[in-house]
Amino acid sequence: MLSSDNHSNSSSEKSEEGKNQIEKTVEGLISKMAELKTSIAKYALSQQGSKYLQRVLTKASADVIDFIIKEVSSNLPSLMTGAYGNYFCQKLIQSSSSNQRLQILKEISPAIVEISCEKKGTHVIQCLVQMVNMEEEIQLLEEILADRVLDLSFDLHGTHVVQCAVTTLEISKIGYIFDACYDYLIDLAVNANGLCIVKKIIAKFSKSPLHRALLVKTFSENCLQLVQDPYGNYAMQKVIDAWTNDELNEIYIRLYKNLVQLAMQKFSSNVIERCLEKADYAVVK
Repeated sequence: MLSSDNHSNSSSEKSEEGKNQIEKTVEGLISKMAELKTSIAKYALSQQGSKYLQRVLTKASADVIDFIIKEVSSNLPSLMTGAYGNYFCQKLIQSSSSNQRLQILKEISPAIVEISCEKKGTHVIQCLVQMVNMEEEIQLLEEILADRVLDLSFDLHGTHVVQCAVTTLEISKIGYIFDACYDYLIDLAVNANGLCIVKKIIAKFSKSPLHRALLVKTFSENCLQLVQDPYGNYAMQKVIDAWTNDELNEIYIRLYKNLVQLAMQKFSSNVIERCLEKADYAVVK
């Protein structure tokens, strides 16, 4: 026979289980929100609500995800920049199908740059960029970002979204990023946030002969300025690591004319050392 204490504990555990039960249907989720006297959008902004909804999304069916997207669509920008809402949004994106992600992307398109430049929101947009795989998603992303690539690239948080796109997407899908940055490569290279984009561009677009030739030309012509800059010298070190000695020959010639001076300076000395390590013996001699 159970004691009254055991019976009380058992009832308490069942009650607690009921509170934590994850709803798996639209009807169940509606009932849960009614019980809590809140909405999904408001609940997702709280720590408890965000965690609960993330658990719901882990095993959610397509109709439940459709329902959640519909319920929060007009609140997505504020959720994406929220302390707890951003985690809910990342899980929502990860749980969504391509068509559902496209719906989310369309909904946030007017605010995507602002979200990208916010310290919480940037993580959500990066998550979205990493997940896109349908041609329509990629095209819409280009339409949204094309005119704002530079704004994002110079921004403390926005830069990570552009970096994510360069790293994740195929070269054929991000030509607009190269085009937007190319005329401002030197300005970007001497900027703390822009430098990160430049290094990613060097790594990615050096795989394309046409883009590689353009990069070689620009960095060769501006190498003296860059090697002496606190940030630009890192771009030059990336260039030296990425390209062949034949491609670097013009850079070697330009640096050689000022070798003693550059070897004594704080930032340029790092580049000179890298050149000596990379160059053929005949060049070093």
